Amino acid sequence: MKTLGKGALMLVAAMILFPASAAFAQGNETIADGLRLGIQASSDTSLGLLLRAGRIELGLQAQSMMYDGVAGLLSDNVLMVGGHACYLFPLRGALDLGIGMDAMQGIPLSGDTTYVQFLDVGLRIAFNYFVGERFMVSALVYPFRVSVRETDGAGDYSLTATLPSAAVAATVFF
Repeated sequence: MKTLGKGALMLVAAMILFPASAAFAQGNETIADGLRLGIQASSDTSLGLLLRAGRIELGLQAQSMMYDGVAGLLSDNVLMVGGHACYLFPLRGALDLGIGMDAMQGIPLSGDTTYVQFLDVGLRIAFNYFVGERFMVSALVYPFRVSVRETDGAGDYSLTATLPSAAVAATVFF
């Protein structure tokens, strides 16, 4: 008996989920109402632009990571910039579920450490609820995140998986 590879499993999942999401979307004009652009602010201190087109959501965001310093040392303050891409599954009425990936690149602002690589990538799950035509509230869950840190020191490299995290976001559409 042959086993399916990861690519084949992804293709089968897509063939099942995409038509199913179209069936759920019937009668839910909030999801499939064209192109929407907005500003999203999140409780995890990120701010960005959000673009929704049909069942696709794309976001560009920035997040600052500022730390209290230790006497005599300069803190590693970092500006994270990146984005996310999600596929939207309509649930009921003004509620939808977005499943996708989130990636952020770190830009050091200050500190004693010189980073060659500062990258966070992970799964993003969003429950989005439209409060009105121009306002959306989201519950964001990041089940896992992989962080890569590499400095200019000899052999100073780390690859870590972080604990699940969550945030609440508010979006205002133009």
